[in-house]
Amino acid sequence: MLARARARQAVERHERHAAKAMMVRSPLLPSEFSPLLPSASNQVLSFYLNLESRSDRRSQMEAMLSARRLRAQRVPAATVRDAEVLCMARAHPGKATGYLANLASHTSVWERVAAQEDTSLALIFEDDVLLHRDWWALLHASLCAIAKKGTGVG
Repeated sequence: MLARARARQAVERHERHAAKAMMVRSPLLPSEFSPLLPSASNQVLSFYLNLESRSDRRSQMEAMLSARRLRAQRVPAATVRDAEVLCMARAHPGKATGYLANLASHTSVWERVAAQEDTSLALIFEDDVLLHRDWWALLHASLCAIAKKGTGVG
């Protein structure tokens, strides 16, 4: 019974932190993106999830991030053997443990993002992401398009 309550709390905590981190106080204008983009890329709050057992992916990820001039903090990914994941699995018997481990991993990152003051942009990657060589320009174009349309959130 206690395990189920903890697992439900973990899921609820994830949802609260994700909602807080995704809240947009007001739509950003294209001119407001400039400090976040290429020349200031090292100022963007960035994380990547990586299993401890996948040092090969860690090496590839760090090489790619370096080539793209981006600093990202490695966050150890949860595994199906972690106590929190096992607890969640007992509380949600129909859910795959791999899914729950992924949920726990992302929860830990969203908690870090939500704890930051005035985070206008946070990037969260998994260790198998491939970033296009012009990814900053593509991100900038996407953010500008969103700002022009308005987000509908406010």
